[in-house]
Amino acid sequence: MFDTRKFGAFLARLRKNADMTQSELADKLNLTRQAISKYECGDSFPDISILKSIAEIFGVPTSLLIAAGEPTEGEAEILESVLAGRVPHSVNARDVVGLAPYLKPSILSKLSDSMAKNGIDISSVVALAEYLCDTDSEKLLRSVTFDNIADMDIVLLEKLVPLLGQYGVYTIVSKVISGELDCHYLDILPLDVYSYLSYIESAVLAGAVDGEALYILRRKSFNQGEYERCGSIPTLFTCPKCAGQLLGYYPERCKCGHKVPAYGYTLNFAETGCWAAGENGLPDGNWLARRFGRHFTMLLQGACAAEWASKVSCNCDINIILADGDWQALRNADIATKNRNSGQLIFAATDPASPHIAYCSLDVAVAAGPIPEEKLILLLKPGGCLVCGNKILWEKSA
Repeated sequence: MFDTRKFGAFLARLRKNADMTQSELADKLNLTRQAISKYECGDSFPDISILKSIAEIFGVPTSLLIAAGEPTEGEAEILESVLAGRVPHSVNARDVVGLAPYLKPSILSKLSDSMAKNGIDISSVVALAEYLCDTDSEKLLRSVTFDNIADMDIVLLEKLVPLLGQYGVYTIVSKVISGELDCHYLDILPLDVYSYLSYIESAVLAGAVDGEALYILRRKSFNQGEYERCGSIPTLFTCPKCAGQLLGYYPERCKCGHKVPAYGYTLNFAETGCWAAGENGLPDGNWLARRFGRHFTMLLQGACAAEWASKVSCNCDINIILADGDWQALRNADIATKNRNSGQLIFAATDPASPHIAYCSLDVAVAAGPIPEEKLILLLKPGGCLVCGNKILWEKSA
Protein backbone atom coordinates (compact mmCIF):
# COMPACT_ATOMS: atom_id res chain seq x y z
CA MET A 1 0.00 0.00 0.00
CA PHE A 2 1.20 3.52 -0.82
CA ASP A 3 3.11 4.94 2.17
CA THR A 4 3.04 8.75 2.44
CA ARG A 5 5.73 8.68 5.13
CA LYS A 6 8.23 7.10 2.72
CA PHE A 7 7.22 9.57 0.02
CA GLY A 8 7.69 12.42 2.53
CA ALA A 9 11.13 11.20 3.55
CA PHE A 10 12.17 11.09 -0.13
CA LEU A 11 10.83 14.61 -0.71
CA ALA A 12 12.79 15.87 2.31
CA ARG A 13 16.00 14.33 0.91
CA LEU A 14 15.42 15.97 -2.48
CA ARG A 15 14.91 19.36 -0.82
CA LYS A 16 17.97 19.06 1.43
CA ASN A 17 20.17 17.85 -1.44
CA ALA A 18 19.07 20.94 -3.34
CA ASP A 19 20.06 23.10 -0.32
CA MET A 20 16.52 24.45 -0.13
CA THR A 21 14.46 25.36 2.94
CA GLN A 22 10.85 24.32 3.40
CA SER A 23 9.85 27.98 3.00
CA GLU A 24 11.76 28.29 -0.29
CA LEU A 25 10.12 25.15 -1.67
CA ALA A 26 6.75 26.41 -0.48
CA ASP A 27 7.26 29.71 -2.34
CA LYS A 28 8.10 27.88 -5.56
CA LEU A 29 4.93 25.78 -5.23
CA ASN A 30 2.78 28.71 -4.04
CA LEU A 31 2.08 26.88 -0.78
CA THR A 32 2.71 27.46 2.91
CA ARG A 33 5.73 26.13 4.78
CA GLN A 34 3.29 24.13 6.96
CA ALA A 35 2.00 22.33 3.84
CA ILE A 36 5.53 21.27 2.91
CA SER A 37 6.14 20.10 6.48
CA LYS A 38 3.01 17.92 6.32
CA TYR A 39 4.16 16.39 3.03
CA GLU A 40 7.57 15.54 4.48
CA CYS A 41 6.09 14.09 7.69
CA GLY A 42 3.70 11.93 5.69
CA ASP A 43 0.62 13.63 7.17
CA SER A 44 -0.65 14.59 3.72
CA PHE A 45 0.10 14.01 0.05
CA PRO A 46 0.39 16.62 -2.73
CA ASP A 47 -2.31 17.08 -5.30
CA ILE A 48 -1.42 15.62 -8.71
CA SER A 49 -0.73 19.08 -10.20
CA ILE A 50 1.66 19.86 -7.31
CA LEU A 51 3.36 16.50 -7.79
CA LYS A 52 4.19 17.52 -11.36
CA SER A 53 5.64 20.82 -10.16
CA ILE A 54 7.79 19.05 -7.55
CA ALA A 55 9.19 16.78 -10.28
CA GLU A 56 10.03 19.82 -12.43
CA ILE A 57 11.70 21.73 -9.56
CA PHE A 58 14.02 18.84 -8.67
CA GLY A 59 14.46 17.53 -12.21
CA VAL A 60 13.20 14.02 -11.51
CA PRO A 61 10.52 11.98 -13.30
CA THR A 62 7.12 11.80 -11.60
CA SER A 63 7.42 8.01 -11.70
CA LEU A 64 10.36 8.30 -9.27
CA LEU A 65 8.27 10.39 -6.84
CA ILE A 66 5.48 7.83 -7.02
CA ALA A 67 7.86 4.90 -6.55
CA ALA A 68 9.24 6.53 -3.38
CA GLY A 69 5.95 5.73 -1.64
CA GLU A 70 6.33 2.04 -2.51
CA PRO A 71 2.87 1.68 -4.08
CA THR A 72 1.41 -1.58 -5.29
CA GLU A 73 1.53 -2.14 -9.02
CA GLY A 74 -2.12 -1.12 -9.28
CA GLU A 75 -1.66 2.02 -7.17
CA ALA A 76 1.32 3.06 -9.29
CA GLU A 77 -0.70 2.57 -12.47
CA ILE A 78 -3.55 4.69 -11.12
CA LEU A 79 -1.27 7.55 -10.04
CA GLU A 80 0.70 7.53 -13.30
CA SER A 81 -2.50 7.42 -15.33
CA VAL A 82 -3.96 10.37 -13.43
CA LEU A 83 -0.70 12.30 -13.92
CA ALA A 84 -1.01 11.61 -17.66
CA GLY A 85 -4.56 12.93 -17.66
CA ARG A 86 -6.30 9.60 -18.15
CA VAL A 87 -8.06 7.06 -15.94
CA PRO A 88 -7.33 3.33 -16.23
CA HIS A 89 -10.24 1.32 -17.58
CA SER A 90 -9.77 -1.54 -15.14
CA VAL A 91 -8.86 -0.85 -11.52
CA ASN A 92 -8.67 -2.96 -8.40
CA ALA A 93 -10.93 -1.63 -5.63
CA ARG A 94 -8.27 -2.27 -2.96
CA ASP A 95 -5.81 -0.06 -4.84
CA VAL A 96 -8.38 2.73 -5.00
CA VAL A 97 -9.09 2.33 -1.27
CA GLY A 98 -5.39 2.77 -0.53
CA LEU A 99 -5.19 5.97 -2.54
CA ALA A 100 -8.64 7.43 -1.75
CA PRO A 101 -7.43 9.91 0.91
CA TYR A 102 -5.05 11.50 -1.64
CA LEU A 103 -7.28 11.72 -4.72
CA LYS A 104 -9.80 14.42 -5.60
CA PRO A 105 -13.48 13.45 -5.55
CA SER A 106 -13.65 14.11 -9.29
CA ILE A 107 -10.91 11.51 -9.93
CA LEU A 108 -12.54 9.05 -7.52
CA SER A 109 -15.80 9.54 -9.39
CA LYS A 110 -14.16 8.43 -12.64
CA LEU A 111 -12.53 5.49 -10.88
CA SER A 112 -15.89 4.52 -9.37
CA ASP A 113 -17.29 4.15 -12.92
CA SER A 114 -14.61 1.55 -13.63
CA MET A 115 -15.17 -0.25 -10.31
CA ALA A 116 -18.93 -0.33 -10.86
CA LYS A 117 -18.42 -2.09 -14.19
CA ASN A 118 -16.11 -4.69 -12.65
CA GLY A 119 -18.09 -5.24 -9.44
CA ILE A 120 -16.95 -4.24 -5.95
CA ASP A 121 -17.17 -5.99 -2.60
CA ILE A 122 -18.99 -4.52 0.39
CA SER A 123 -15.88 -3.88 2.48
CA SER A 124 -14.39 -1.67 -0.26
CA VAL A 125 -17.61 0.34 -0.49
CA VAL A 126 -17.42 0.96 3.26
CA ALA A 127 -13.81 2.11 3.04
CA LEU A 128 -14.56 4.48 0.13
CA ALA A 129 -17.85 5.89 1.40
CA GLU A 130 -16.33 8.83 3.29
CA TYR A 131 -14.43 10.00 0.20
CA LEU A 132 -17.18 9.65 -2.41
CA CYS A 133 -20.15 11.88 -3.07
CA ASP A 134 -23.60 10.34 -2.52
CA THR A 135 -24.14 9.75 -6.25
CA ASP A 136 -20.92 7.75 -6.62
CA SER A 137 -21.59 5.79 -3.42
CA GLU A 138 -25.02 4.80 -4.71
CA LYS A 139 -23.48 3.86 -8.05
CA LEU A 140 -21.10 1.44 -6.32
CA LEU A 141 -23.79 0.05 -4.04
CA ARG A 142 -25.85 -0.91 -7.09
CA SER A 143 -22.94 -2.99 -8.36
CA VAL A 144 -21.80 -4.40 -5.01
CA THR A 145 -20.96 -8.09 -4.66
CA PHE A 146 -21.58 -10.07 -1.48
CA ASP A 147 -18.99 -12.79 -2.00
CA ASN A 148 -17.01 -12.02 1.16
CA ILE A 149 -19.92 -11.02 3.37
CA ALA A 150 -19.40 -13.90 5.81
CA ASP A 151 -15.82 -12.70 6.43
CA MET A 152 -16.82 -9.12 7.17
CA ASP A 153 -16.94 -7.58 10.62
CA ILE A 154 -20.61 -7.85 11.63
CA VAL A 155 -20.61 -4.42 13.32
CA LEU A 156 -19.27 -2.78 10.15
CA LEU A 157 -21.77 -4.64 7.99
CA GLU A 158 -24.66 -3.59 10.21
CA LYS A 159 -23.69 0.07 9.72
CA LEU A 160 -23.61 -0.43 5.96
CA VAL A 161 -26.91 -2.27 5.58
CA PRO A 162 -29.13 0.87 5.61
CA LEU A 163 -27.22 2.05 2.51
CA LEU A 164 -27.73 -1.15 0.55
CA GLY A 165 -31.39 -0.67 -0.31
CA GLN A 166 -33.81 -3.47 -1.07
CA TYR A 167 -31.36 -5.28 -3.35
CA GLY A 168 -28.89 -5.70 -0.50
CA VAL A 169 -31.58 -6.83 1.92
CA TYR A 170 -32.94 -9.32 -0.60
CA THR A 171 -29.43 -10.67 -1.26
CA ILE A 172 -28.75 -11.26 2.44
CA VAL A 173 -32.15 -12.92 2.95
CA SER A 174 -31.48 -15.14 -0.07
CA LYS A 175 -28.08 -16.17 1.30
CA VAL A 176 -29.67 -17.05 4.65
CA ILE A 177 -32.31 -19.17 2.91
CA SER A 178 -29.67 -20.92 0.78
CA GLY A 179 -27.60 -21.69 3.88
CA GLU A 180 -24.63 -19.51 2.86
CA LEU A 181 -25.20 -17.26 5.88
CA ASP A 182 -26.31 -17.99 9.44
CA CYS A 183 -29.88 -16.93 10.22
CA HIS A 184 -28.59 -14.35 12.73
CA TYR A 185 -27.60 -12.16 9.78
CA LEU A 186 -31.32 -11.34 9.60
CA ASP A 187 -30.85 -9.42 12.85
CA ILE A 188 -28.74 -6.75 11.13
CA LEU A 189 -31.38 -5.97 8.50
CA PRO A 190 -33.86 -3.05 8.65
CA LEU A 191 -37.10 -3.44 10.58
CA ASP A 192 -39.11 -3.88 7.37
CA VAL A 193 -37.36 -7.21 6.75
CA TYR A 194 -40.55 -8.70 8.25
CA SER A 195 -41.98 -8.45 4.71
CA TYR A 196 -39.85 -11.51 3.90
CA LEU A 197 -41.62 -13.61 6.54
CA SER A 198 -43.36 -15.92 4.07
CA TYR A 199 -40.03 -16.83 2.41
CA ILE A 200 -38.40 -17.51 5.77
CA GLU A 201 -41.39 -19.56 6.96
CA SER A 202 -41.18 -21.75 3.88
CA ALA A 203 -37.44 -22.27 4.39
CA VAL A 204 -37.96 -23.16 8.07
CA LEU A 205 -40.73 -25.65 7.20
CA ALA A 206 -38.43 -27.21 4.60
CA GLY A 207 -35.69 -27.55 7.20
CA ALA A 208 -33.32 -25.27 5.26
CA VAL A 209 -33.22 -22.54 7.92
CA ASP A 210 -33.15 -22.69 11.73
CA GLY A 211 -36.49 -21.88 13.38
CA GLU A 212 -34.76 -19.05 15.23
CA ALA A 213 -35.02 -17.07 11.97
CA LEU A 214 -38.75 -16.64 12.57
CA TYR A 215 -38.15 -15.35 16.08
CA ILE A 216 -35.60 -12.85 14.79
CA LEU A 217 -38.22 -11.42 12.43
CA ARG A 218 -40.87 -11.43 15.17
CA ARG A 219 -38.58 -9.60 17.57
CA LYS A 220 -37.88 -6.98 14.91
CA SER A 221 -41.58 -6.75 14.12
CA PHE A 222 -42.41 -6.21 17.80
CA ASN A 223 -39.85 -3.40 18.03
CA GLN A 224 -41.31 -1.86 14.88
CA GLY A 225 -44.87 -2.11 16.25
CA GLU A 226 -43.88 -0.41 19.51
CA TYR A 227 -42.05 2.29 17.58
CA GLU A 228 -45.13 2.99 15.46
CA ARG A 229 -47.34 3.05 18.57
CA CYS A 230 -45.07 5.30 20.66
CA GLY A 231 -43.47 7.37 17.92
CA SER A 232 -39.99 6.55 19.23
CA ILE A 233 -37.86 3.53 20.07
CA PRO A 234 -37.81 3.07 23.86
CA THR A 235 -34.60 2.71 25.86
CA LEU A 236 -35.32 -0.22 28.15
CA PHE A 237 -32.03 -2.00 28.84
CA THR A 238 -28.37 -1.19 29.41
CA CYS A 239 -25.38 -2.87 27.83
CA PRO A 240 -23.67 -5.51 30.03
CA LYS A 241 -20.34 -4.60 28.42
CA CYS A 242 -20.20 -0.81 28.67
CA ALA A 243 -23.41 0.10 30.58
CA GLY A 244 -24.56 2.24 27.64
CA GLN A 245 -28.28 2.55 26.90
CA LEU A 246 -29.79 0.09 24.43
CA LEU A 247 -32.65 0.87 22.06
CA GLY A 248 -35.69 -1.38 21.72
CA TYR A 249 -37.61 -3.94 23.74
CA TYR A 250 -35.39 -6.42 21.92
CA PRO A 251 -32.18 -4.36 21.96
CA GLU A 252 -30.33 -3.15 18.93
CA ARG A 253 -26.54 -3.47 18.91
CA CYS A 254 -24.81 -1.18 21.41
CA LYS A 255 -22.51 1.59 20.21
CA CYS A 256 -19.63 -0.36 21.75
CA GLY A 257 -20.38 -3.21 19.30
CA HIS A 258 -21.94 -5.65 21.79
CA LYS A 259 -25.16 -7.42 20.80
CA VAL A 260 -27.16 -8.98 23.64
CA PRO A 261 -27.50 -12.72 22.86
CA ALA A 262 -31.10 -13.67 22.12
CA TYR A 263 -32.92 -16.89 21.38
CA GLY A 264 -36.67 -16.95 20.97
CA TYR A 265 -37.92 -14.17 23.24
CA THR A 266 -35.12 -14.76 25.77
CA LEU A 267 -32.31 -12.25 26.23
CA ASN A 268 -29.09 -13.14 28.03
CA PHE A 269 -27.50 -10.25 29.96
CA ALA A 270 -25.97 -12.42 32.70
CA GLU A 271 -26.55 -15.75 34.48
CA THR A 272 -26.50 -15.89 38.29
CA GLY A 273 -28.78 -18.79 39.27
CA CYS A 274 -32.53 -19.24 39.52
CA TRP A 275 -34.68 -16.73 41.39
CA ALA A 276 -37.86 -17.42 43.34
CA ALA A 277 -40.78 -15.03 42.94
CA GLY A 278 -43.04 -14.39 45.90
CA GLU A 279 -46.42 -15.87 44.94
CA ASN A 280 -48.25 -13.43 47.21
CA GLY A 281 -46.56 -10.59 45.38
CA LEU A 282 -48.24 -11.23 42.01
CA PRO A 283 -50.98 -8.67 41.36
CA ASP A 284 -54.33 -9.56 39.88
CA GLY A 285 -54.57 -8.91 36.14
CA ASN A 286 -57.91 -7.14 36.41
CA TRP A 287 -56.54 -4.89 39.15
CA LEU A 288 -53.57 -4.00 36.95
CA ALA A 289 -55.85 -3.11 34.04
CA ARG A 290 -58.13 -0.98 36.21
CA ARG A 291 -55.26 0.81 37.94
CA PHE A 292 -52.85 1.32 35.05
CA GLY A 293 -54.91 0.90 31.89
CA ARG A 294 -53.27 -0.63 28.80
CA HIS A 295 -49.96 -0.41 26.98
CA PHE A 296 -47.52 -0.12 29.87
CA THR A 297 -44.28 -1.91 30.72
CA MET A 298 -43.89 -3.98 33.89
CA LEU A 299 -40.98 -5.83 35.50
CA LEU A 300 -41.66 -9.19 37.13
CA GLN A 301 -39.10 -11.43 38.86
CA GLY A 302 -38.66 -15.22 38.76
CA ALA A 303 -39.00 -17.68 35.86
CA CYS A 304 -41.64 -19.56 37.86
CA ALA A 305 -44.06 -16.66 37.23
CA ALA A 306 -43.96 -17.16 33.45
CA GLU A 307 -47.38 -18.81 33.15
CA TRP A 308 -49.06 -15.98 35.05
CA ALA A 309 -47.10 -13.36 33.09
CA SER A 310 -47.98 -14.91 29.73
CA LYS A 311 -51.71 -14.78 30.44
CA VAL A 312 -51.64 -11.28 31.89
CA SER A 313 -49.50 -9.81 29.09
CA CYS A 314 -52.01 -10.97 26.48
CA ASN A 315 -55.26 -10.44 28.41
CA CYS A 316 -54.29 -6.95 29.60
CA ASP A 317 -52.24 -6.00 26.50
CA ILE A 318 -49.15 -4.98 28.48
CA ASN A 319 -45.44 -5.62 28.00
CA ILE A 320 -43.77 -7.64 30.76
CA ILE A 321 -40.07 -8.16 31.37
CA LEU A 322 -39.65 -11.41 33.27
CA ALA A 323 -36.22 -11.35 34.93
CA ASP A 324 -34.30 -14.28 36.34
CA GLY A 325 -30.68 -15.29 36.73
CA ASP A 326 -31.13 -18.68 35.06
CA TRP A 327 -31.10 -18.37 31.26
CA GLN A 328 -32.12 -21.98 30.71
CA ALA A 329 -35.06 -21.72 33.12
CA LEU A 330 -36.23 -18.64 31.24
CA ARG A 331 -35.75 -20.33 27.87
CA ASN A 332 -37.80 -23.32 29.03
CA ALA A 333 -40.51 -20.93 30.20
CA ASP A 334 -40.32 -19.10 26.87
CA ILE A 335 -40.90 -22.37 24.97
CA ALA A 336 -43.72 -23.42 27.30
CA THR A 337 -45.65 -20.16 26.85
CA LYS A 338 -45.01 -19.54 23.14
CA ASN A 339 -48.64 -20.11 22.12
CA ARG A 340 -49.71 -17.01 24.04
CA ASN A 341 -46.54 -14.95 23.72
CA SER A 342 -46.15 -12.72 20.65
CA GLY A 343 -43.25 -10.67 21.96
CA GLN A 344 -44.99 -8.87 24.82
CA LEU A 345 -43.37 -11.17 27.37
CA ILE A 346 -39.61 -10.61 27.33
CA PHE A 347 -37.47 -13.12 29.23
CA ALA A 348 -34.30 -11.44 30.53
CA ALA A 349 -31.52 -13.43 32.19
CA THR A 350 -29.71 -10.95 34.40
CA ASP A 351 -28.10 -10.21 37.77
CA PRO A 352 -30.34 -8.88 40.59
CA ALA A 353 -27.51 -6.62 41.79
CA SER A 354 -27.17 -5.15 38.28
CA PRO A 355 -30.31 -6.02 36.29
CA HIS A 356 -29.22 -4.14 33.11
CA ILE A 357 -32.53 -2.29 32.95
CA ALA A 358 -32.34 1.42 32.18
CA TYR A 359 -33.23 3.95 34.85
CA CYS A 360 -36.66 5.58 34.45
CA SER A 361 -37.82 2.99 31.89
CA LEU A 362 -40.60 1.04 33.72
CA ASP A 363 -44.20 1.93 34.48
CA VAL A 364 -44.67 -0.82 37.08
CA ALA A 365 -42.27 -3.07 39.01
CA VAL A 366 -43.39 -6.00 41.17
CA ALA A 367 -41.38 -6.02 44.40
CA ALA A 368 -41.55 -9.80 45.02
CA GLY A 369 -38.08 -11.09 44.14
CA PRO A 370 -34.35 -10.61 44.82
CA ILE A 371 -33.89 -7.19 43.16
CA PRO A 372 -33.71 -4.66 46.05
CA GLU A 373 -36.65 -2.27 46.29
CA GLU A 374 -34.32 0.75 46.26
CA LYS A 375 -32.97 -0.50 42.92
CA LEU A 376 -36.48 -1.02 41.52
CA ILE A 377 -37.45 2.52 42.46
CA LEU A 378 -34.62 3.88 40.32
CA LEU A 379 -35.92 1.93 37.32
CA LEU A 380 -39.39 3.52 37.47
CA LYS A 381 -40.50 6.35 35.22
CA PRO A 382 -41.95 9.50 36.81
CA GLY A 383 -45.44 8.40 37.87
CA GLY A 384 -44.35 4.75 37.93
CA CYS A 385 -45.34 2.43 40.75
CA LEU A 386 -43.74 -0.28 42.87
CA VAL A 387 -46.37 -2.91 43.68
CA CYS A 388 -46.76 -6.10 45.66
CA GLY A 389 -49.99 -8.01 45.17
CA ASN A 390 -52.86 -5.57 44.60
CA LYS A 391 -51.12 -2.89 46.61
CA ILE A 392 -49.01 0.09 45.64
CA LEU A 393 -45.94 0.26 47.86
CA TRP A 394 -44.46 3.40 46.38
CA GLU A 395 -45.33 5.84 43.59
CA LYS A 396 -42.68 8.00 41.93
CA SER A 397 -43.63 11.65 41.70
CA ALA A 398 -44.34 12.82 38.17
